[in-house]
Amino acid sequence: MGKRLTQEEVEKRVKDSFLERVEVISKYISKREPLEIHCLECGHKWSTRAQNVLYVEVLKAGMHRCPSCGTNKTGRLFKCS
Repeated sequence: MGKRLTQEEVEKRVKDSFLERVEVISKYISKREPLEIHCLECGHKWSTRAQNVLYVEVLKAGMHRCPSCGTNKTGRLFKCS
């Protein structure tokens, strides 16, 4: 079993994954528990399992996965304006 992540490690991983365009606004409990995230581009707040954002590769420059401003109906990623 791996070591448990700290709140600071989770926040850094999420920021790095989303190219520093989001912030974690809830306390990290475990990878299976919901994590509240706030998009700094459009202000959208959403909840997702921590594992969905902790264990992903960094996307191409200028892209991130905010459900409100980061994708269109087809799920393609777009740059935030």
